[in-house]
Amino acid sequence: MATVHGLLRGASGPVTVEVRGGSSTRVEVDGDGWFTVTGLPAAASAVRVRTGTTTTEWFAL
Repeated sequence: MATVHGLLRGASGPVTVEVRGGSSTRVEVDGDGWFTVTGLPAAASAVRVRTGTTTTEWFAL
């Protein structure tokens, strides 16, 4: 399993982290913009993050 710790500027509340070709996980962004996703598949090659209004590009792990 893999863990991703990220920073989103200008976002707060829940976001969805999607694994390319697979699952998605909903997590909270803290007041400083940080989020942590645990339990991602170890074979995950890329993820992207969705807020209510924005979706990031895919980024490689």
